[in-house]
Amino acid sequence: MTQFAPLALLAALAMATACTSAGGAAGPSVADAQGAADADLSAHGATVPEPYTSMQNPYGYADPSLANLGAGLYTQHCNHCHGSQGSGDGTRAKGRIPVVSDLNAANLEHQDNYWFWRIHQGGKAFQSAMPAFAEVLTDDEIWRIITYCRWHFSNF
Repeated sequence: MTQFAPLALLAALAMATACTSAGGAAGPSVADAQGAADADLSAHGATVPEPYTSMQNPYGYADPSLANLGAGLYTQHCNHCHGSQGSGDGTRAKGRIPVVSDLNAANLEHQDNYWFWRIHQGGKAFQSAMPAFAEVLTDDEIWRIITYCRWHFSNF
């Protein structure tokens, strides 16, 4: 289990508690959230498959003027689930099982090739609702989003 396991579990438990205490229809149980958090953490430790293994961000991180390169793309395609601060608290994040990833933690935990794979192929391999963006975004647009996230969320 990674160093971020307690953070993911805490987020999942908070989501379950918020869903069940909000009144109205019962949300996911704490056990559901625990299982989803465990499955999500296990899947996040997955090995990046070919052809993604050798991919590197063509923009790099030496030039701060590139920090906002993908801001508009992030707002358009990612903000509604991951939120403006990348915390997984966007307007469409509530009630998702597994919970929407906190990009601040992911920023520290994963390499660029993982980010590219996850955005390109979506969450199917992780049993999450994240859509695949392979048919929506160009490779360059995906790299721009990654560059933006790397600069703005728990700057690595």
